[in-house]
Amino acid sequence: MENEGSPNGINYDRLRELAEKVSTNLDADIIAHDGDLDSPVDHVLIDMVRTRGRRTNVLLVIHTHGGSADVAYRVARCLQRQYEHFLMYVNSCAKSAGTLLAVGTHELIIPDDGQLGPLDIQLRSRRIGRNEFGPDAVDCSEQSSGESVRSVGAFLLDH
Repeated sequence: MENEGSPNGINYDRLRELAEKVSTNLDADIIAHDGDLDSPVDHVLIDMVRTRGRRTNVLLVIHTHGGSADVAYRVARCLQRQYEHFLMYVNSCAKSAGTLLAVGTHELIIPDDGQLGPLDIQLRSRRIGRNEFGPDAVDCSEQSSGESVRSVGAFLLDH
């Protein structure tokens, strides 16, 4: 049996072979991430990219439900700076911070069943010590000056 002994029936030899073909054809390092975008993901990835021999381009294969916007930003900036071309393949979903990471790519590949998600940035509440969703449009408009609210309203009415 071809996949005997492999967890989940995955043929890792075949997977490595396919990854090498894609890597050669794109002249790209391939980085795969399945999980949250929280620290120390950024530090591990940045150290890995800086210390090993690299190809010209990078392909990030990602599946994430989100995480830290700061981590997503640092990863995107690192990959932009270290490679000539930064491609990202969304394996199923790139939600929240994953969507922010997608904004930093040169090329985004999303299969038919792939999806990006809302940027539901969470802020740390000092009062109760838990994560809360960031301010919505109403909160922001209440904090804005009257002039900026009128400007936004005029723009929306014109379009």
